[in-house]
Amino acid sequence: EAHTDTRSDVSALTSLVANLKNMIFQLSSKASDIQATNEQLASRLSSIETNNENMRAEEQSLLQTVSRDVTGVRSEIGAVKASLQQHENQDNTRDVGIQSTLAETKNEHSQLQQSMNSLDVKIGMVHANVDRNEQHASARHQETSNKLHQANKKLTSQQQSITVLSLSVSGIDTKVDHIDGKVDRIDKIGAKQRFVFYKERKTWAAAKDACVAEGGRLATNIDGEANEYLQNLLKNIGVTGRYSNWVWLGGTDMETEGTWKWLDGDVFWRDGSPVGYANWYPNEPNNAAGAEHCLTISVSSISGGWNDITCGEARPYLCLFL
Repeated sequence: EAHTDTRSDVSALTSLVANLKNMIFQLSSKASDIQATNEQLASRLSSIETNNENMRAEEQSLLQTVSRDVTGVRSEIGAVKASLQQHENQDNTRDVGIQSTLAETKNEHSQLQQSMNSLDVKIGMVHANVDRNEQHASARHQETSNKLHQANKKLTSQQQSITVLSLSVSGIDTKVDHIDGKVDRIDKIGAKQRFVFYKERKTWAAAKDACVAEGGRLATNIDGEANEYLQNLLKNIGVTGRYSNWVWLGGTDMETEGTWKWLDGDVFWRDGSPVGYANWYPNEPNNAAGAEHCLTISVSSISGGWNDITCGEARPYLCLFL
């Protein structure tokens, strides 16, 4: 029995040992799993620590950036405050100036008002004087009208006398002669001159030669007095008509277009401006069609205006004899 019990104990012990081994194996397996888990956790912990360090570095960099930005903002705020203070000081200065100007304006307004009141008084006095003067003027107007009527009668009588005298003087001074179509003038400011009008029509060149053949020259160096005389002279002898109211004078710009000379070479007009005396008709000289280079005097123009026409036209002409 004792031997049987021992076997039973050994068997139980063997079974227990087997169970223990099995448990040890399971514990070893679980320890391996726990070790693997611990290694994974350690790896994750290392990664987390690395991330934490990176985050701390980024946080530090961000803090530095924010600190710089805050410093910059504070600096800008300080500059803005200083600018606002400066503007406020300027506004205060302007306000003082405006108040001073306003006070001066009020003072000037007061002075102007006083001046206007004084002017109103003076205007009233002027109106009163005007009323009195108008009454006196009305009486004087009637008196003056009567005197003017008498003066007009005397003036009419004197004008009639002057007309008679003018006709007499004109007849003496001009010495009009109709023999062979010629008219002579024998006085001009004390100098002996004679203008002779020829009714026969010639070209400008032919008229120039005809004057030379007579011992004179085509009329040149015309001044204001001579021009007025010639105008009256030509009207008195009845030079009229569409083709005879332009009479040749001794002026031309054939040598240089726009430079007008008398036959003795004296320039009296250059590039649209007078050099000596000139009495062009309005809008002349115009060198129409680029072919007008010889000078004429108008008979129909009130002021004896000049015109440039084609040198080949046949016109009456004036000769000058000294």
